[in-house]
Amino acid sequence: MALALAYTQTPKRQAYDRIVIAGPDAHGVATLAARLRILRQRGENVLGYAKFPDTTPRAAAETFAKIAEQYESVRGTEVIDIPVNVQAPAAFIEALAKLPQPVRYYDHHETSVPHVEAMIQRGITPIITADAVQMAVALELFSEDTAKELAIVGIVADRDPAIAKVVPREELERRYMPLANKLDILVRQPGLVNASDQAELARMLSEYGVSMLEQVNVEYPPERIAGQVHVERVGDIALLVDFSRLDPATTSMWVPKTMEQLAMRARKHFIVAVVPGYNPRTKSVEGYDVRVIKYWLSDYPATAEEIVRDIIARMAPQGRVVGHENYVSVRFNDYSEAMRVAVEVFRRIEGRLPSAAHLVSDQVVAEAIRRDYSKLYELLERIARALEKGAEAKEEQVSLLRELYQRDERTRYD
Repeated sequence: MALALAYTQTPKRQAYDRIVIAGPDAHGVATLAARLRILRQRGENVLGYAKFPDTTPRAAAETFAKIAEQYESVRGTEVIDIPVNVQAPAAFIEALAKLPQPVRYYDHHETSVPHVEAMIQRGITPIITADAVQMAVALELFSEDTAKELAIVGIVADRDPAIAKVVPREELERRYMPLANKLDILVRQPGLVNASDQAELARMLSEYGVSMLEQVNVEYPPERIAGQVHVERVGDIALLVDFSRLDPATTSMWVPKTMEQLAMRARKHFIVAVVPGYNPRTKSVEGYDVRVIKYWLSDYPATAEEIVRDIIARMAPQGRVVGHENYVSVRFNDYSEAMRVAVEVFRRIEGRLPSAAHLVSDQVVAEAIRRDYSKLYELLERIARALEKGAEAKEEQVSLLRELYQRDERTRYD
């Protein structure tokens, strides 16, 4: 009798057709939600798993081992949007291989590509795509309307410009960016919608779709901070801004997203910013960063990395550069040095620094010339119209000619 009682009180392991494990950020959670919806509509009993920090690259191997031990009877596993841990790739792949078979690994990060052969050798099927849109297609997320919208929200949250091939820019900015920004807050604080973790948030999204995000009222801090940042200079295609007047303890984590908001509001291709180098562990400012971001939907022909390539080369040996091709951050010792470099970068982007023209790509210089000649022709047309008015417009003519002279003085190209 005691044995029978003990048996009845032992937790039963539920049998699942499939386990889907995803990264805990907004892209991972939205993609998980969309995939759960597709699979459940096919009648599969699916377990979705996403949790911070458990399903981040560094912690994933340990999490995979726990899942493999707990769910032995599962008939297959999908791992989505968790890049290979480049610090310990062998351990990551070994743990991946021990998950319930067959294991299909979906990712779109370049850092995962070198490990494809090792995965295949361990019996894993890697589907590593060139961008997040292709990954969504591979997961069949565009085959149902609600899943498609969730997938788009996730791709926008990841700021993958490939989505502009699927959805017009105006719709991305008007509809999907606000939804993605809300999700960015919810994955950090799932409790705001009474979810225990990122996986439960994904299950809720899977059931209710983006309408759940539309009904949630949460503040997106970058929208507020963008209205507080001091604007130093306004150009044709760039803004130079200064974050040093704001509290770094409350704003530092939102700097890239705030720069993005500024670019979208001002319709600029680039934002150049001077930012206090705040260390949250020591709660102190350790130098000042010059950060350059290219707006993710910009079609400008040069990257942020190309524009500051010589600065990166100078500072990288000191370990003072982080980022990627469209977001670069360079650390300097003091504010005045950082601002001087930021002004130089801003002038390069605007094409008003002749001595630096050879440091940036020919595309940057050509674009600056094209833009300036366009303005020159516009100015000449305004002068011609003023001349047609006769003597009563003499003051306007003088003003326009002065503007033309000033433009000729400040705009020269090697």
